[in-house]
Amino acid sequence: MNFQTKEEYVQLIEQQCQAIMRSSKIRNKIVVLCEGDIPIQGRRSPNAYQQLQKMPDANFYTACIPDWWTEKRPEFFPCGSRGYVLETYFKLLELHHVPRNDSHLNPNKLFAIVDLDLQVQSFDKDYPFPDTEAIFKSLYQGTRVNLQQASQHRIWVTGLIYKEAYFLVPELQSVFDGYPISLTFDRQPLQLENVYLAMGEAMDSDANLRENLGRACDRISYCTMLDCNNLNQLKSSWLTQFQNVINQAQKKELIYALLMIKQVKNYWEEQICPDQNYSPTEMERLKEQLTWTIGRFYAEEGEKSDTEHHIPIFFKTLYQFVQ
Repeated sequence: MNFQTKEEYVQLIEQQCQAIMRSSKIRNKIVVLCEGDIPIQGRRSPNAYQQLQKMPDANFYTACIPDWWTEKRPEFFPCGSRGYVLETYFKLLELHHVPRNDSHLNPNKLFAIVDLDLQVQSFDKDYPFPDTEAIFKSLYQGTRVNLQQASQHRIWVTGLIYKEAYFLVPELQSVFDGYPISLTFDRQPLQLENVYLAMGEAMDSDANLRENLGRACDRISYCTMLDCNNLNQLKSSWLTQFQNVINQAQKKELIYALLMIKQVKNYWEEQICPDQNYSPTEMERLKEQLTWTIGRFYAEEGEKSDTEHHIPIFFKTLYQFVQ
C-alpha cells in the first residue's frame, strides 16, 4: 500500500481500527492482527472486514487453530505489512481509551503476529520491548519457544524468517508426498532437502543477509557447527555440515538455522510448482489450498502435548486468554 501523504496513511489506520472495533464477530473473542494485503477500496466496513478473514494470511492462521478449540475461536484480521500491523495494534489500544459504546474490542484479548525479518522494526509506543528483535530474543531459545515468556507477549514475532518458512519445515515432506497434486522443485519431484541446498547455495547472493550478517549470526549462535566469521564461511560451513552430518537432530538444527535467516518467500511462490501447467489463477488457487492443508498439519500438531512447533504453541498460549 502506497500513500501520497501522511494523512492518507493515518486515515487508513483509523478506518481499519474503527471497522475492527465495530465488528460484532469479535465480541468476547481474541483478536489477532496479522500481515496480509488489504484489497478493499474506499470506506472499510465491519462487513468488509469479515471478508478479509478469508484472505490468505488470515486463512492460514485460521486453518492452524486446533480442533479442541471449539468455542470463542480467535478472529484474524490482515492489516497490511508488518509496520501497518503494529501501527494498527497500537492505534486500537489508543482508541479503546476514548469513551464509546460501539466497540466490541477487549484490549486484554488483542494480539498481533508479525513476520521475523533481518531488518528490525522499532516501537515508538509504550510497550515492554523496544523492537521486534527484542521480542524474538525473549520468545525463542534456539529453535524452541520460551514457554516461560510466551504468555507475557501480546505482539508475537515468528521464530522463522517470514510465515512462508513454516511451509517448508522438514516435517512437511510427508504432507507434500501425500498431496493429490504432484509438486516439483527445479523440475524434479519436490524434496525439501533440495530446496534447503538451493537456499544454502544462494546465501552469498542474498543482499539482505549480507547487510545484516551480524544479526543473523547472533540468532543462530546456538548452532555451533557454523562458522559466522563472514558470509562466505557461513555458506561453506552450512553446506559442508548439511551434506555430511549423519545425526538427524543436528541436521534439523541446521535446517531451522537456515530458515531463521534466509528468505524463503520466492522459493515458495515461484519455484515450487505442480508438475503440469496451470494458469496464474489456477496456481493461486492451488497455493491457497496447499496453504490450508499445511495449516491443518499445524492444527493437528496442536493436539499433541509435547509439540515443539511454534505455531501450535502460539495457539496454546492464546487459549489462556479465552475467558
